[in-house]
Amino acid sequence: MTPSSNTPSSASDQFSWTSVIAILITSSAYAVIRYSFFGPVSVEHWPSYITNKAISVFAVSLLALSAWNYMKGRNECSRIQGRLVWHAALIHSGLSLALLKTDYYPAFFSLKGMSVMGELVLVLGIVGTYALWQIPHHKGINHHRFKQLACALTLLHLLPMSSNWFGIGSWYGYMPPLSLISAIFASTALLLYWRYRS
Repeated sequence: MTPSSNTPSSASDQFSWTSVIAILITSSAYAVIRYSFFGPVSVEHWPSYITNKAISVFAVSLLALSAWNYMKGRNECSRIQGRLVWHAALIHSGLSLALLKTDYYPAFFSLKGMSVMGELVLVLGIVGTYALWQIPHHKGINHHRFKQLACALTLLHLLPMSSNWFGIGSWYGYMPPLSLISAIFASTALLLYWRYRS
Protein backbone atom coordinates (compact mmCIF):
# COMPACT_ATOMS: atom_id res chain seq x y z
CA MET A 1 0.00 0.00 0.00
CA THR A 2 1.39 3.38 -0.91
CA PRO A 3 0.69 6.59 0.97
CA SER A 4 -0.92 8.14 -2.09
CA SER A 5 -3.64 5.50 -1.96
CA ASN A 6 -4.84 6.95 1.35
CA THR A 7 -4.53 10.70 1.17
CA PRO A 8 -3.58 12.49 -2.03
CA SER A 9 -1.05 15.31 -1.96
CA SER A 10 -2.79 18.59 -1.34
CA ALA A 11 -2.33 22.04 0.10
CA SER A 12 -1.91 20.31 3.48
CA ASP A 13 1.44 18.96 2.24
CA GLN A 14 3.18 22.12 3.38
CA PHE A 15 6.19 21.98 5.66
CA SER A 16 5.89 24.08 8.80
CA TRP A 17 8.52 24.86 11.42
CA THR A 18 5.85 25.04 14.12
CA SER A 19 5.76 21.32 14.90
CA VAL A 20 9.56 21.04 14.65
CA ILE A 21 10.13 23.90 17.11
CA ALA A 22 7.43 22.56 19.45
CA ILE A 23 9.09 19.12 19.55
CA LEU A 24 12.51 20.68 20.16
CA ILE A 25 11.24 22.86 23.02
CA THR A 26 9.35 19.97 24.60
CA SER A 27 12.37 17.66 24.32
CA SER A 28 14.68 20.27 25.84
CA ALA A 29 12.31 21.08 28.70
CA TYR A 30 11.81 17.39 29.46
CA ALA A 31 15.57 16.74 29.50
CA VAL A 32 16.26 19.68 31.82
CA ILE A 33 13.43 18.81 34.24
CA ARG A 34 14.22 15.10 34.37
CA TYR A 35 18.00 15.19 34.55
CA SER A 36 18.62 18.48 36.37
CA PHE A 37 15.53 19.35 38.42
CA PHE A 38 14.87 15.77 39.57
CA GLY A 39 18.21 14.24 38.58
CA PRO A 40 21.87 14.86 39.47
CA VAL A 41 23.04 16.76 36.37
CA SER A 42 24.29 20.24 37.24
CA VAL A 43 23.82 23.40 35.18
CA GLU A 44 27.35 23.39 33.75
CA HIS A 45 26.51 20.24 31.82
CA TRP A 46 23.51 21.73 30.04
CA PRO A 47 25.35 23.01 26.92
CA SER A 48 26.56 19.57 25.83
CA TYR A 49 25.19 16.70 27.93
CA ILE A 50 21.61 17.92 28.35
CA THR A 51 21.53 19.32 24.81
CA ASN A 52 22.62 15.92 23.52
CA LYS A 53 19.84 14.23 25.48
CA ALA A 54 17.28 16.66 24.07
CA ILE A 55 18.52 16.32 20.48
CA SER A 56 18.42 12.53 20.67
CA VAL A 57 14.73 12.36 21.59
CA PHE A 58 13.96 15.28 19.25
CA ALA A 59 15.42 13.31 16.32
CA VAL A 60 13.40 10.17 17.01
CA SER A 61 10.20 12.11 17.72
CA LEU A 62 10.58 13.93 14.42
CA LEU A 63 11.26 10.59 12.71
CA ALA A 64 7.89 9.33 13.94
CA LEU A 65 6.20 12.54 12.77
CA SER A 66 7.84 12.17 9.37
CA ALA A 67 6.52 8.61 9.17
CA TRP A 68 3.03 9.82 10.12
CA ASN A 69 3.06 12.45 7.36
CA TYR A 70 4.33 9.82 4.94
CA MET A 71 1.38 7.62 5.86
CA LYS A 72 -0.98 10.55 5.23
CA GLY A 73 0.51 11.15 1.79
CA ARG A 74 2.26 14.39 2.75
CA ASN A 75 5.42 13.32 0.99
CA GLU A 76 7.15 16.70 0.75
CA CYS A 77 6.56 17.48 4.40
CA SER A 78 7.80 14.01 5.35
CA ARG A 79 10.89 14.41 3.17
CA ILE A 80 11.94 17.71 4.77
CA GLN A 81 11.33 16.38 8.27
CA GLY A 82 13.37 13.32 7.39
CA ARG A 83 16.33 15.48 6.38
CA LEU A 84 16.06 17.36 9.67
CA VAL A 85 16.13 14.00 11.46
CA TRP A 86 19.43 13.20 9.74
CA HIS A 87 20.94 16.56 10.73
CA ALA A 88 19.82 16.05 14.33
CA ALA A 89 21.22 12.50 14.34
CA LEU A 90 24.52 13.81 13.01
CA ILE A 91 24.73 16.40 15.81
CA HIS A 92 23.79 13.74 18.35
CA SER A 93 26.51 11.41 17.05
CA GLY A 94 29.14 14.15 17.23
CA LEU A 95 28.20 15.20 20.76
CA SER A 96 28.00 11.59 21.93
CA LEU A 97 31.49 10.81 20.63
CA ALA A 98 32.85 13.97 22.26
CA LEU A 99 31.24 13.04 25.60
CA LEU A 100 32.12 9.34 25.44
CA LYS A 101 33.81 9.13 28.84
CA THR A 102 33.24 7.12 31.99
CA ASP A 103 32.10 10.27 33.84
CA TYR A 104 29.15 10.70 31.49
CA TYR A 105 28.38 7.11 30.48
CA PRO A 106 29.75 4.72 33.15
CA ALA A 107 27.57 1.84 31.91
CA PHE A 108 29.35 1.99 28.55
CA PHE A 109 32.72 1.13 30.09
CA SER A 110 34.39 -1.72 31.95
CA LEU A 111 37.83 -2.10 33.49
CA LYS A 112 39.23 -3.10 30.09
CA GLY A 113 37.69 -0.28 28.05
CA MET A 114 34.23 -0.06 26.53
CA SER A 115 31.64 -2.60 27.65
CA VAL A 116 29.59 -4.71 25.26
CA MET A 117 26.68 -2.31 25.77
CA GLY A 118 28.85 0.67 24.87
CA GLU A 119 30.19 -1.06 21.77
CA LEU A 120 26.70 -1.96 20.56
CA VAL A 121 25.23 1.49 21.24
CA LEU A 122 28.14 3.14 19.42
CA VAL A 123 28.18 1.02 16.27
CA LEU A 124 24.40 0.83 15.87
CA GLY A 125 24.05 4.58 16.34
CA ILE A 126 26.67 5.35 13.71
CA VAL A 127 25.28 2.84 11.21
CA GLY A 128 21.77 4.16 11.87
CA THR A 129 22.93 7.69 11.08
CA TYR A 130 24.51 6.37 7.88
CA ALA A 131 21.19 4.73 6.90
CA LEU A 132 19.40 8.06 7.40
CA TRP A 133 21.96 9.74 5.14
CA GLN A 134 21.36 7.12 2.45
CA ILE A 135 17.56 7.59 2.27
CA PRO A 136 17.48 10.51 -0.23
CA HIS A 137 20.03 8.75 -2.44
CA HIS A 138 17.55 6.01 -3.34
CA LYS A 139 14.16 5.78 -4.99
CA GLY A 140 11.35 3.26 -5.08
CA ILE A 141 11.64 0.14 -2.95
CA ASN A 142 15.23 0.82 -1.87
CA HIS A 143 14.23 4.28 -0.65
CA HIS A 144 11.57 2.71 1.54
CA ARG A 145 13.84 -0.07 2.74
CA PHE A 146 16.40 2.45 3.96
CA LYS A 147 13.65 4.24 5.92
CA GLN A 148 12.75 0.97 7.60
CA LEU A 149 16.41 0.14 8.15
CA ALA A 150 17.06 3.52 9.79
CA CYS A 151 14.12 2.99 12.17
CA ALA A 152 15.21 -0.56 13.01
CA LEU A 153 18.82 0.47 13.66
CA THR A 154 17.64 3.35 15.84
CA LEU A 155 15.56 0.93 17.90
CA LEU A 156 18.49 -1.51 18.18
CA HIS A 157 20.73 1.41 19.18
CA LEU A 158 18.37 2.09 22.11
CA LEU A 159 17.69 -1.47 23.28
CA PRO A 160 21.04 -1.98 25.07
CA MET A 161 20.02 0.92 27.35
CA SER A 162 16.81 -0.82 28.40
CA SER A 163 18.01 -2.02 31.80
CA ASN A 164 16.36 0.92 33.61
CA TRP A 165 13.21 1.14 31.50
CA PHE A 166 11.05 -0.84 33.90
CA GLY A 167 12.49 0.27 37.23
CA ILE A 168 9.91 3.00 37.76
CA GLY A 169 11.11 3.67 41.28
CA SER A 170 14.55 4.64 39.94
CA TRP A 171 13.22 7.12 37.36
CA TYR A 172 14.12 10.71 38.16
CA GLY A 173 10.87 12.37 39.23
CA TYR A 174 9.05 9.23 38.03
CA MET A 175 9.64 10.54 34.50
CA PRO A 176 10.39 7.82 31.91
CA PRO A 177 13.97 7.75 30.55
CA LEU A 178 14.47 9.50 27.22
CA SER A 179 15.83 6.25 25.77
CA LEU A 180 12.48 4.56 26.52
CA ILE A 181 10.52 7.42 24.97
CA SER A 182 12.81 7.34 21.95
CA ALA A 183 12.33 3.57 21.60
CA ILE A 184 8.54 4.04 21.55
CA PHE A 185 8.82 6.67 18.81
CA ALA A 186 11.30 4.52 16.82
CA SER A 187 8.94 1.53 17.05
CA THR A 188 6.03 3.70 15.94
CA ALA A 189 7.97 5.01 12.94
CA LEU A 190 9.06 1.49 11.98
CA LEU A 191 5.48 0.20 12.13
CA LEU A 192 4.17 3.11 10.06
CA TYR A 193 6.83 2.69 7.37
CA TRP A 194 6.31 -1.09 7.31
CA ARG A 195 2.52 -0.78 7.12
CA TYR A 196 2.64 1.71 4.25
CA ARG A 197 5.55 0.15 2.39
CA SER A 198 5.72 0.59 -1.37
